[in-house]
Amino acid sequence: TKEYAVYADECINIIFPNEIYLKENKRLKTKEDRDRLEQIFNDIFNPDVSLKKTVKKHFKFTKEHTTSNKAIAYKNDTCSNVSKHIRKQLGKQKEYEIGERLICREYFKVSKNDTMYVNYEYEITDVRDKTLILQDIAYDNKYEVKIVDIRKKFIFNYCSTAHSAQGLSIDEAITIYDWRFYFITAEWLWTAITRATSLDNVYF
Repeated sequence: TKEYAVYADECINIIFPNEIYLKENKRLKTKEDRDRLEQIFNDIFNPDVSLKKTVKKHFKFTKEHTTSNKAIAYKNDTCSNVSKHIRKQLGKQKEYEIGERLICREYFKVSKNDTMYVNYEYEITDVRDKTLILQDIAYDNKYEVKIVDIRKKFIFNYCSTAHSAQGLSIDEAITIYDWRFYFITAEWLWTAITRATSLDNVYF
């Protein structure tokens, strides 16, 4: 019976009665960018200003996606399509190649003692007939995973969802996709934008 965001805040308030609200984005490197972000914040969370108008007012657009840009999207299908495009630009010939990185999209147990987690990033260290050897970027653990499971549960890291990009600081240029998708919220847009260390690096 309540709006989801209100309900979620109430749940968080029960679990964490003592909270700190951080008002300044330390990820941005200049005061000019932090001042600019405050204006963007006011527009994004203003119910009288559409998200489309906010994006057009504050950001640049591009028709091309270069391999040096980090891509962020809402839909997993978009992530898959963008990754295919980038892999083609990079000249990748095989389905999976050593050195490429994958993002786990679904919690699952590889074996009795080994578990892989959502939004963790893994690097391909070996390609075998029916399996890949993946190394956990954060903890250096290695896992042998069937390629049939890779296809179902992983995406390439060339494009990630904003949900999986939470917590990241991205120095290179960012291209944001799906920003006109029906389900996009102010919170999603805010998360995608604030991954950047420079607002001049954000493209739509």
